[in-house]
Amino acid sequence: MSGLFGNRVDIGQVLAVETPDPTDTHIPIGHGVFVALFKSALKDLGMAHRTMDHVLARQGAQYFGLAEIVTDGDYRIVVGIRNSHDKSIAAGAVLGSNVIVCSNLCFSGEVRMDRKHTVHFLDDLPELMHGALSKIEAMKDIQARRLDKYKRVIIGDIHVSHFLIMAVEAGIIPNSYIPFVLREWRKPSYDEHLVGGNTVWRLMQAFTQVQKVKSPAAGIFELPAKQIKLHEMLDDASQLDLTVDINAIGS
Repeated sequence: MSGLFGNRVDIGQVLAVETPDPTDTHIPIGHGVFVALFKSALKDLGMAHRTMDHVLARQGAQYFGLAEIVTDGDYRIVVGIRNSHDKSIAAGAVLGSNVIVCSNLCFSGEVRMDRKHTVHFLDDLPELMHGALSKIEAMKDIQARRLDKYKRVIIGDIHVSHFLIMAVEAGIIPNSYIPFVLREWRKPSYDEHLVGGNTVWRLMQAFTQVQKVKSPAAGIFELPAKQIKLHEMLDDASQLDLTVDINAIGS
């Protein structure tokens, strides 16, 4: 899955990472155990991943996995999972999409799970993971309607310039990325992104293409949070209202 940037490793290398001993307040879980819990929850729900990529950072203290779950239209539903041994990030899962033609990842944030490695962490984790993954089918419908709306809404260059400034202020991209996003907006790397003209879909692909190419290897750990903010802004630009659906998906 080429959308996952970073230093990819195989599952054997993930399993080989040593898990530190627990303390009274911090209960680390092995990266391999975390992956196994994820796969078990999928199996319990009658689903399976098609492919799964793995990234390690900080000498193995941080783990990020990306699993492709469903192929539907011109994008795939994906699940990103993460874990750490050094308290740097909470264990978590987030649903998103991966655009087939360019492998650009987009995490929208309606479905996500975060849990610190505290005393009852291991007891709570299976139920939390199961609860998050059970929303995949509902997420498919939300994402399909979201991307369809993005493809139908035209946005002008003046609004794009304002959007870029707001994206920098929101911490989605650094100021130095603006010329690259503008270049990708004006002359996309993929002809498919030209279809429909100057749409919100095209703007989304400009952002995600630059994030894929320019971000450092460890950036995959920060990507979901940044793209959740990006989707909030794109939804506003599209005048997209998914409130009812989001409330239903979280119930």
